[in-house]
Amino acid sequence: LTYKENEASISQFTKAVGDAGYNLVVPTEDSITKNQQVSEKKSVQAELKKDVILSASLSIPVMIISMISMTEWFMKISPLSMIEINYLLFFLTTIVMFGPGKRFFVQAFKILKHFSSDMNTLVAVGTGTAYLYSSIAIFFPRLLGILNIYDHIYFDTAGTIITLILLGRFLEASAKDKTSAAIKKLIGLNPKIANVIRDGVQKEIPLKDVIVGDRIIVKPGEKIPVDGII
Repeated sequence: LTYKENEASISQFTKAVGDAGYNLVVPTEDSITKNQQVSEKKSVQAELKKDVILSASLSIPVMIISMISMTEWFMKISPLSMIEINYLLFFLTTIVMFGPGKRFFVQAFKILKHFSSDMNTLVAVGTGTAYLYSSIAIFFPRLLGILNIYDHIYFDTAGTIITLILLGRFLEASAKDKTSAAIKKLIGLNPKIANVIRDGVQKEIPLKDVIVGDRIIVKPGEKIPVDGII
């Protein structure tokens, strides 16, 4: 990103990108700032992991209860009536929606302000619709013309989708972090000194001093990461 300092500033870009629902990461050589960025990154991953665990611990019971409550044998042994089970599902799913799932709705709203949409919009609309419809179905069934409450509850759908998307994002973030660490280690293996022949004499010079036209002696297993030099 290049810009004219007398016409714009990094803070303006940061605000514009933030309003669009994203974060602008400004490269810097300041070790303190870099450490802060690493710390923030780890904090985000830790929060994402916590949300995955919370969402899964609530969504899995919701999914299981939703499925077995449709069987006669379970309702015969269940201490709760069907409407009470639905209230329980509503309570557990509400925690998922407004806890771990809140991020999807916040980002979708930011994107919506710019008359745009992304994956967050898809998740928010899908899970929000299932949650809202199911909530109306158990509290105000007459508004939807529902006579049989057994067939119109989709709390398990909303919770499961949020859990799976969060799990996918956590795995993606973990994979990126491991890949970045591996790349940094590979970069660290690059030699700092190059053996070149200048004026018929072999010399050891810093890698940064190698120029186009130099004859480089590359030893077995060694690589010279210098672009544009033959």
